[in-house]
Amino acid sequence: MARRTLAELRTIPHDGPEVSLHVESASAREVLTAAGVDVRLDIDAGLLDDRVDALLATVLREAVTNILRHSRAREVTIRVAATDARVLLRVANDGVSPGASGAHGDARTARRGGNGIVNLTARVAVAGGELTAGPTGDGGYELVVIHPVSPGARSGDPDPAPAGA
Repeated sequence: MARRTLAELRTIPHDGPEVSLHVESASAREVLTAAGVDVRLDIDAGLLDDRVDALLATVLREAVTNILRHSRAREVTIRVAATDARVLLRVANDGVSPGASGAHGDARTARRGGNGIVNLTARVAVAGGELTAGPTGDGGYELVVIHPVSPGARSGDPDPAPAGA
């Protein structure tokens, strides 16, 4: 089931208006739960600029794919929190593969396997944010994105200036 779901995830375009953090977080919960992983989801970002929303959705998709491919996670925590100045995405799991040096995605692993995290790090940097990823001291793995929020992007007002102003 997990392999089929991964195949379906790969068919979804990585860019475009249909990619959203809300949809991707629901999909992450569904896919991980189907794979027998306990998911803790805490999304409190409010309204984000479409570009930032799509970027975080793409990062979340890659993080979930990496968890399914390269870890033995039993628990995954996905947290998104925003202030007026920045938004933070944190994806952590308890299942780094035993014996793997920085399993599922640090620069050392990327040279042996895919380039997902390396490419995402560059993509986030070009967009003005920062992505860090690596093993945690307790045998888990954590990916964190910090991205600035544009002034007014979270206001909820579709047009901050009154009509005719």
